Amino acid sequence: MLNRNQALQQNHPFYSHEVKSMPIRGKSKTAQDPNSALKSKSKKAKAETPSATEPTKTPKPTTAPTGILPTIALPLPNIPFRTTPPMTLSGGSSTAIHRKDLTQVNHGLDIPEFQPNQWMAKDLFTNSSPLPETSQAEADQAVLSIARKRQTLRIVRENIGLNRDIVGAATEHQQLLGAVIQYSTELVNNQTKFVKYTDAGVKQQIAAVKLSQSQEQFTQETIALDGLRQMTPLIQEEWNERLELRRAKINGLREQTLNANARLASKRQELEAMFNVEFQTI
Repeated sequence: MLNRNQALQQNHPFYSHEVKSMPIRGKSKTAQDPNSALKSKSKKAKAETPSATEPTKTPKPTTAPTGILPTIALPLPNIPFRTTPPMTLSGGSSTAIHRKDLTQVNHGLDIPEFQPNQWMAKDLFTNSSPLPETSQAEADQAVLSIARKRQTLRIVRENIGLNRDIVGAATEHQQLLGAVIQYSTELVNNQTKFVKYTDAGVKQQIAAVKLSQSQEQFTQETIALDGLRQMTPLIQEEWNERLELRRAKINGLREQTLNANARLASKRQELEAMFNVEFQTI
C-alpha cells in the first residue's frame, strides 16, 4: 500500500514535480522542498503518537562517549529587563526615548503580531497550550497552498529582476546615445580644428608671399642704397663744381665792379677837370 505522502504526491502532481523543479531563491530548504517538510512532520507525528500494539519503551539514559565531556545545562542568571537609557538632546533638554518594540519604527508595513507568551504551554505535563489544532491533511494542504503562493512570488521577483534588467539596458542605451552625441561633438570639434588648420595654412602662404615681397623690397632698397652710395661722391663733386662756378661768378662780378668803379673814378676826374677849366674861364 501507498503511504500518506505517496498518495498526496499522486493526487497533487504540482506538489511532486513543480515544487521540486522550481526552487525559490533566498528561502529556506523547507520552502524549496515541501515534500521533505511533510515527511519530517509525518515522522514527528508518528513518533509523538504511540501505536496501540507497540509496548511503551523506557528511554535509556544517554552516556557521553569516552574522552568527551558531557554537556551540563547551567541555569541562566535572572537578568532584569532594562530599556535603553534616555537620550539627551542638544541644548540641555533631556527627552526619554525608549526602544522597546517594532511599533516605534516608522517602517510603514502591516506586520502581524506574534506574542509567544500567549501560546506558551503553562503546564509542561499536559496539553495546556492554547494553540489551535490542525489535522495532518489540513496542514499539508496549507503548506502546499503557501508553497504555491511563494511560487507566485517567485514569478513576481523574476519579473522585478527582468524589469530591473530592462531599466539597466535602457540606461545603457541612453549611455550609448550619450556616447554617440559625444562622438558627434568631437567630430564637429575636429572638423572645426581642421578648418582652423586650413586657415592657418592659408595664412602661412600669405605670410610667405608677404615675406617674398619684403625680400624683394629689401633687394630693391639694397640696390637703391648702393646707387645712392655711388652717387654721393658724384653729387659731392657736382656741388663742388657748383661752388667753384659760384665763386668764379662772384669773382667776375667783383672784377666788373672794380672795373666799373675805376671807370667811374676816371670819368669823375675828367669831369672835374673839365668843370675846373670852364670855371676858371668864367
